[in-house]
Amino acid sequence: MTDLSLQNAYLWTAKNLHFVYLILALPIVLITARITPPFQVADEPNHFCRAEQVSRGRLVAQFHPTGPRLVNVADTLILLPDPGGFVTDKGIAEADSVFAYLQFRPEQKVLPEKMAQGRTFHWNTGTEYGEFGNTALYPATGYLTSALGIVIGRMLGLSVINTLYLSRWLNGIFCVLLCFYALRMARGVAPLLFVVLLFPMTISLFASISQDGVLIALASLFAASIYEVESSGAGYSVGRRVLLVACLVAIVAAKPPYLPLVGILFFLSLRRREKVISFAATLILVTGWMLVNHKNYGVVWAPAARRINASAQLHHIFSHPFHFAAMFFHFDFGAIRDHIWMFIGLLGWEDLSFPMWYYKTALLATIVSMLLVTRWDMRSGWLRAGVAVLLVLAVAGILTGQYVTWMPLDAPELGGVQSRYFIPLVPFLALVLGITKDEPVMIKQRRALGLVFVLLFGLFSQIVLVEGIISRYYM
Repeated sequence: MTDLSLQNAYLWTAKNLHFVYLILALPIVLITARITPPFQVADEPNHFCRAEQVSRGRLVAQFHPTGPRLVNVADTLILLPDPGGFVTDKGIAEADSVFAYLQFRPEQKVLPEKMAQGRTFHWNTGTEYGEFGNTALYPATGYLTSALGIVIGRMLGLSVINTLYLSRWLNGIFCVLLCFYALRMARGVAPLLFVVLLFPMTISLFASISQDGVLIALASLFAASIYEVESSGAGYSVGRRVLLVACLVAIVAAKPPYLPLVGILFFLSLRRREKVISFAATLILVTGWMLVNHKNYGVVWAPAARRINASAQLHHIFSHPFHFAAMFFHFDFGAIRDHIWMFIGLLGWEDLSFPMWYYKTALLATIVSMLLVTRWDMRSGWLRAGVAVLLVLAVAGILTGQYVTWMPLDAPELGGVQSRYFIPLVPFLALVLGITKDEPVMIKQRRALGLVFVLLFGLFSQIVLVEGIISRYYM
């Protein structure tokens, strides 16, 4: 093949990476949703309960107390879980109990009799108070497709388990299509998104009931919309501004630590009036949701053994601000490495891992994709610098939020963080690395080898994912 033919093939692939992603991602999401045993995605039972509420029109969860709030008699600062729960269909808990033996026990495999037993549970056999406070506080926006699956499942008389599979498929298709559209808009930074959106962790979240997959897809769409406009100079239409606000509201309402990202509106090529209106609309909608939902933020659901008290933890932070700030500079490189592997893919209930060589290959593919998208054009320096600062603040917000809500009172170090919370930040990192005032066309042949490696990784990664799930649960 001549150099010209190679260059043409490279250009075609670079411009159509979104189609390559669709061809790879859509089948693997459907396969992953089907071969992953029921409820074997972190917190999926609780997410399914929240989706079931949304399917009944319960947009704001309502906690039903069955007794007074208690405190630990040994330590009045430590609260015991609030007695009571949220109304949900009891079929979810019954089906979940059948597969509980798989959680945290990698030696356990799926038993045919368990699958048969799980399918005996159906909808509308009664309700119960479910304890899923960690997902009940989330807005309905992350569960609309999953809730649609439950509505259809009920109408067709499907079992709870078969409805779970249907909801997974609908959620996965929705996420993949949003990412396909995002990659089409963000061609110049598409290689980085392509790699991360095909990580086992990302695919697993898409192929589940978790709202995290929807947040990743919305963040990709949000950043890609900015990239397309800022690189072309076309300007933000009313529809585009509404899209940006809608994505921001859905993301921040679900995960308040992402709130600093709202500031990105002030760095866009908008008129001052448009910036203020977009910013105000986002804050008003997010604040409105938090006010409506405020009671659910106060539900105590963590066991007393975890020594968690969010309000007391906040008081501790404000009382010792410099001590808390110093925690951000205590680096545990072993923990950082483990979080990188978790970011790439530590699936199930953190009991499904992949070979170390795969994690290292995935890390290399990420670095290569970052080099492919990095541009040194400083004409967008103000925007890129602003996004970088907001990105750092969002990371700090995530670490702080997890410290407050998941770490023991007065814990001496940061923790409680799940690496999947950082995946929605990758599209914003892509803006920092690659946005320019004129959309770059990747024509340099020296980039071709890097793009080939990215494509091969995307294909090979899906094989590794399927093999890993089969080995963990069936062999």
